[in-house]
Amino acid sequence: SSGINAEYGGRIAPLDRERDELKKREEKEQQLRSQTEEAKLSSFADLVPDEPATGADITFKLPSGERINRKFPPSTQLKILSYFIGSKGFPPSGHKLVQNFPKRQFEEDELELTLEDLGLTRREILYVEEKD
Repeated sequence: SSGINAEYGGRIAPLDRERDELKKREEKEQQLRSQTEEAKLSSFADLVPDEPATGADITFKLPSGERINRKFPPSTQLKILSYFIGSKGFPPSGHKLVQNFPKRQFEEDELELTLEDLGLTRREILYVEEKD
């Protein structure tokens, strides 16, 4: 067995070092990814105008069951609501807005339409769902 140790003994330290470097690199990449997520959240938030005193009163029901309430002017484009939920951690690339009553899923081509165009001008509940 001493022959095996002599044969591989010189390789153990370099393997440990490579493993440590790999682990450090993975940790850095993870930090970058989470910073990027935070950066994304703040850039979505930058696209959302301040909440008005009056307007369409939208309740967003999140996948977790949590609710977020916010007012938007009726002239707000649907994409702004997407940016708003993006700023809460639900990016538009992976999530969609769905109205339960009447049952309706908002499509990409409706993102430029205003809440007024879509008939969402009073108290509304929109469900935030993961895209299939």
